Amino acid sequence: VEELIRRSSQELAANPSRGRGPASPFSVHGQFRFVMRSFGGQDLTTDKSFELEHLVLYLQAQLTDNFRVRLTPGTSHTGAWFILEAAGVYRFAEWGEVTAGRFLVPFTGVHSWAFPSDTFIEPYLAPNSPKPFFYSPYWDEGVLVQGGFDFGSEDEHRLAYSAFVINGLDAQGLDGIHKRNIGDNNEDKTFGARASATFRLGEETQLTIGTAGMTGQYDAFDALDFWAVEGDVEFVTGPLSIYAEVDYRANEISGTVVENPAFTRIDDARQLALKFRPSVRLFTGLTLFAQLDHLQVEQAPRTGGQFSVLALGKETFA
Repeated sequence: VEELIRRSSQELAANPSRGRGPASPFSVHGQFRFVMRSFGGQDLTTDKSFELEHLVLYLQAQLTDNFRVRLTPGTSHTGAWFILEAAGVYRFAEWGEVTAGRFLVPFTGVHSWAFPSDTFIEPYLAPNSPKPFFYSPYWDEGVLVQGGFDFGSEDEHRLAYSAFVINGLDAQGLDGIHKRNIGDNNEDKTFGARASATFRLGEETQLTIGTAGMTGQYDAFDALDFWAVEGDVEFVTGPLSIYAEVDYRANEISGTVVENPAFTRIDDARQLALKFRPSVRLFTGLTLFAQLDHLQVEQAPRTGGQFSVLALGKETFA
């Protein structure tokens, strides 16, 4: 046995590539997350639930040094599969790359997966109440340019940027329901950008500050505008992380008037959302987190999509 080990060691030293095949351009990995939900306020049968929130597979092929393609299917406890990403990515410089296809829109600071039925608030709101906006990451089709570069006396800090043109939201997307179809519901495109700076404060400590914005028209007739801005901060030290986020959105809403159905009224709606998310990494590959949220919406009340001149004061939902 010792002789065989010696000969094998000599042969491997003379030919290091022996015993290893050529590097594969394909890679596959995945992630999954289980969640326990609890809700305050009125008692619901779904107040507490423990379930699979998502299971995602990342498939990637590095075709050249600068070009790769990726496909990301995912599912949840509902059993339905979604194509979350299907895109080609070309790196044109050390500080940037361009993505074309379907991709995760870089709007908020927490880019973790979630699914249409799995946002922690949306399924439990009353049918006519406003829904969360971008409370879970959003994927869409378009073109994305992103990258970053290091700065500081020893290049210890990093600035990241992204800019995108996408098909954009429809009315359901504005209500916090993820886009399931591929394509655009109107002639308008949505424009947006994000920038963040990460400051390394120690060997295992860093602070990240980010901001983002987007604007477009979301209805089928290109008549209703929306815009949104976001700010986030994350402090990480060792296995601990504290993340906070604030989102503000303004959009136009329309509807007929009960007392005069021939008249269409356009009003505005404004929404403020706050998110606080502490987490701790128990060990590599396993993180425990809690998420606390507040959503506040102000808009003229509607019933079945109709306004009433008798109740045109603003309503606030929280």
